[in-house]
Amino acid sequence: MKEAHITQLERVLCRTENYTNSHAGFNGLLRGACVASILRQLTSEPMLLFKEKINYKLAGSDDRCIAPERVHSRQWTPCDLQPGEILVFGSYLAHKSGANTSPMDRRAIYATFNREAEGDLHDQYYEDRRKLWPATPMRQEGTDYEDGDFSMGTVLHKTWGIHSG
Repeated sequence: MKEAHITQLERVLCRTENYTNSHAGFNGLLRGACVASILRQLTSEPMLLFKEKINYKLAGSDDRCIAPERVHSRQWTPCDLQPGEILVFGSYLAHKSGANTSPMDRRAIYATFNREAEGDLHDQYYEDRRKLWPATPMRQEGTDYEDGDFSMGTVLHKTWGIHSG
């Protein structure tokens, strides 16, 4: 699933989601033994992939993913990653990335996991998401997707996210 934002009347790809079922390399990375081992060490239990996305920030792009009032109401701690490094954090941790002021495009993989005891929720999540918060090109004109904005952006049970810079 791809999501695009409109910038100066130009549609720009900003996110790709739900790709592991159709890409052997990413499937092996995000569902493979290495990540599973790291997550088990951190959580003391087996974890399953809940959802995955790649965010794209073009060189010189601004930071408009989070409403300014939310950004200014929190204290943020920078965590700079080098290519190939990962950051693991709980899904309830507010997180963001700033504007890309560099001359290079930036990509980040976000993978969210749930406890194996909760079951494999990956495909059901994306089925529900298509209904409540479809990608921009799939939206019906005149349909209000406001409820999906919040519910599809917030996981209501404990999950773990991995960010790879």
